[in-house]
Amino acid sequence: MTVVPVPVATVAVSPLSANVFVGATQTLVAITKDANGQTLNGRVVSWSSSATGVATVSASGVVTGVGPGTAVITATSEGKTGTATIIVLKVPVGTVTVAPSPATVGSSQTLQLTATVKDQNGVVVTDRTVTWSSNNSSVAAVSSTGLVTAGLVTGGTSLSATITATSEGKSGSTVVTVTPAPVATVTVSPSPASVKRGSNLGLTVTLLDAAGHALTGRVITWSSSDTSRATVNSSGVVHGVAEGTVTITATSEGKTGTSTVTVTK
Repeated sequence: MTVVPVPVATVAVSPLSANVFVGATQTLVAITKDANGQTLNGRVVSWSSSATGVATVSASGVVTGVGPGTAVITATSEGKTGTATIIVLKVPVGTVTVAPSPATVGSSQTLQLTATVKDQNGVVVTDRTVTWSSNNSSVAAVSSTGLVTAGLVTGGTSLSATITATSEGKSGSTVVTVTPAPVATVTVSPSPASVKRGSNLGLTVTLLDAAGHALTGRVITWSSSDTSRATVNSSGVVHGVAEGTVTITATSEGKTGTSTVTVTK
């Protein structure tokens, strides 16, 4: 007598839905039952994916995430089918690193920063959105592409700002130091000038950068071409010693300016 197997009436896939990261796997199970709802074992099941660019499935029901999106996985046995919906997600960002770090840029100059984004598996990913911010945009502002524009630093002390790149809640930062604008011109006034023998004359100096911005807080040294006729102190005060003409020079960061001073009776 020939025994005819009870035919498969339904196929159910478990779990019915699942989220899978790209490169990760999810095992699905196909449960075959007869018309009375009794589980049937040992039945041949074939597997297929509606979108192999999103997820593939092996002969044993192991799904592998390939690319972001949604795929329907189908299990078929004796002409009956069951499905599961698989959503494939990008692996979340794990770290964000900003380079160079630390960084230095001159006053009113620009500097390009780069952000390296890695996922939680340590793989560099280039398809994530990165936002940039500065904790002090007056010192150093940053564009949406990581281009830093340094503010004008007229004083003699460097200023710093922290630039941060953020992606999916993860962030990395660098400290950008803006160095002072260098002295381009030194102007001494009055020039020419005169001072009586035995009297004092205060000279002033104006420092400008290459763009004509006034600079402050810089070291200035003073000198006289002939101290037997006139001396000058560290504050630019000229003292007339003897009648005649001298050149008083102010120097800052290698740039010089002069005033011709005549000592009179």
